[in-house]
Amino acid sequence: MKTNGGCELPCFWGITAGETTWEEALQILGPIGLVTDFRGEELLLFNKYVFFLSLKELGQYPNHRFFVENGIVEMISVSDLRDSLYAEIPQVHNFLGMPEEVWLTIYAEGPPRTVTNIDIANVYLERGIATQHNYGTSLEGEMATGCLDEVSYMFLAIWNPELQFTFEDIVREFYWQSGGFRYRPLDEVTSIDAEAFYGETQQDEGYCIQTPNDLWFP
Repeated sequence: MKTNGGCELPCFWGITAGETTWEEALQILGPIGLVTDFRGEELLLFNKYVFFLSLKELGQYPNHRFFVENGIVEMISVSDLRDSLYAEIPQVHNFLGMPEEVWLTIYAEGPPRTVTNIDIANVYLERGIATQHNYGTSLEGEMATGCLDEVSYMFLAIWNPELQFTFEDIVREFYWQSGGFRYRPLDEVTSIDAEAFYGETQQDEGYCIQTPNDLWFP
């Protein structure tokens, strides 16, 4: 996880969406984990393959999903990157540069609705890469705050750019959110836009982003 199998995104462990065949992917994945085939369950336009990797020494069992059409890996969903090059947003920005789009959503656990989570998505549509980072916060006061050095978990989505996904497509296809699309562009719900956010992460890896609670919970 720390070296991504020696390749750079959008390559993941030697597998590139839109290029690598499933037969080639199996040669990479088979020796290091259990590959489970769920082709019997149609998922939108793709046959769904699920790759489970057991990291017993860390107590982690991430579920990486590979979506295959006509024998080619078209989408890759990575469910746990806490111990990787891309674990935090500043690292993502260092490796991938300024994102084309940044989206944010906030949701509450409960009732009582006292603990909330902020999800921040960095999107690189032309390269077929998006990340989702989650931060815990609280509803005390007027603002919900997520500090970038306190990430709870993150997800990575990789897809064939020829699919021409929008961010809403990404959320739906990779099951990033249930119950409707609730993300909003960063500049609509905070005081900064994507460019300013990128600049802040280059100067302060613990930068805290804030969004008014009443925008999400009127």
